[in-house]
Amino acid sequence: MGAVELDSVRVFTAQGEAIGHIDLPERCANVCFGGRHRNRLFMAASHGFMRCMSTLKARVVAKP
Repeated sequence: MGAVELDSVRVFTAQGEAIGHIDLPERCANVCFGGRHRNRLFMAASHGFMRCMSTLKARVVAKP
């Protein structure tokens, strides 16, 4: 069993300021924004796959 504080997804601003978290029933391994409007957050864990709607859209950043 993991620590309770690790069983969540932390939310940060572009400046690195923590602004919240999403509690999950297990530790999350990967996250990805998707959907038609890039406003769904998909969260993959060891035994489950979760998603939630966001009021914000993911920002696409091109790599140099």
